[in-house]
Amino acid sequence: LLDRSEWLGWLLAHEYSPPPDSSRPPARAADGLSACEAGLLGELQLSFLLFLRLSCLASLEQWKRLVSLLCGCEAALKARTALFVGFVQALRAQLAFAPPDFFDDELSADNFLRSALGGLAARAGAEPLAKAEGQQALAPALAAELARLRAFALERFRIDIEVDLADEDEDEPTVVELPTDR
Repeated sequence: LLDRSEWLGWLLAHEYSPPPDSSRPPARAADGLSACEAGLLGELQLSFLLFLRLSCLASLEQWKRLVSLLCGCEAALKARTALFVGFVQALRAQLAFAPPDFFDDELSADNFLRSALGGLAARAGAEPLAKAEGQQALAPALAAELARLRAFALERFRIDIEVDLADEDEDEPTVVELPTDR
């Protein structure tokens, strides 16, 4: 899986950072978000609302790009815990607007959310491997939010994002076992 954390860092530094003001240190929200992280989450929420209420397709495309980007980050899951806690909370609230058959319906079953949520679950699910390699574990707050998202998806959509939506990359090599008897 390609880690998009570096792109997220660049985007936050160049597109969402407030104008430089040397007289004040960078502001942090009460929930630990930096100003640029709060700006990114605000744009995610605004683009969703503009699509939902005004049927603005450009907003839908922006929301899809932001969700795909955030679901594609692995290193940032540990480095930017507050951002991902806020993202998972917002995504869970946004998915509440989707009908219960969203992942089963013919028209919406094969959408970008299937692979995005599967990728997020796979990146967060690499946790046992990270612990075995001595890397830092996911923050408890983020692990709890991911568990809430999983429980929500199970209850609302009857899918397990860690199992049912796992990345199925068609471009990966396939191992074919040949018969050993000649």
